[in-house]
Amino acid sequence: MAFLIPLLVIIIGATISFGLFFYQANTLQQAVDVAAMEISRIPFSATAKLGLGDLDADHSDVLVMDDPLFQEQIYDEAELIISASNWNRSYIDSLPLLNRLLTQVMIADDSRGERVYRYPGAIVTNRNGVETVLIPLVGYASDGTESILEWVAPVEEIRPGGAEGPYSLAATNSAASFVPGMVALRINYPAQSTTLVNRVGSEGEVIVDANDSALSDGSTGSNYALVVPAESGAAATTIHSGRFGLGRQAALFRSAGVRPYRKVISVQAIYRREVFN
Repeated sequence: MAFLIPLLVIIIGATISFGLFFYQANTLQQAVDVAAMEISRIPFSATAKLGLGDLDADHSDVLVMDDPLFQEQIYDEAELIISASNWNRSYIDSLPLLNRLLTQVMIADDSRGERVYRYPGAIVTNRNGVETVLIPLVGYASDGTESILEWVAPVEEIRPGGAEGPYSLAATNSAASFVPGMVALRINYPAQSTTLVNRVGSEGEVIVDANDSALSDGSTGSNYALVVPAESGAAATTIHSGRFGLGRQAALFRSAGVRPYRKVISVQAIYRREVFN
């Protein structure tokens, strides 16, 4: 029993974690399908740009994401962080369509001294000074060191090669599979485990230490700024918190803690716009 119990605990923990990952992926795929379909049906300007996920978007252009109708009915990035006082069925039912679906995969966070329910990732402010979330894509070297490769939005338009997305009927892009007048939507979700530890190396022998101070911020674009200070005590001690939202777990013989297992799930949906002149 002394040998078997630790093994059984590991198996049970892994089963729960991967079961949660499958649930999250299924929920997100349904959400992106519904959102893309609804966006394709709402008669926004034929030449307007969608703008979702462009961290350097020029908001002087006509962007669908800035339209009050879009923010009221489909998606508002300001609703990715919800105060615990508003976390009830009545408030959730009043949210835009995609935000309402994403509440199923939000996490509880007490790291800043106030309980909120939010989308996992790093807390940032947008160009209006409103708190929302961005997600760092992280690379790991064989020695366990981390580096932020890129920042992405939780909900973004697929933009081939970083060019303009295909939403506008006047769009140009570098992918032959996209033609102007398509809603190409992607949802990114950083799934992290409370029972699994992030390991790297050819044989997985290196455990990644939780050390936000060793990471540079990278570029969050011209419209967003990071909020949480680096290594700010309690803000850097939970599974989903810290400056970059990478979290930490307590571990024997590692005073800094270790990184939880993390996988950014990306799901996509593409619909043809219904445009009438």
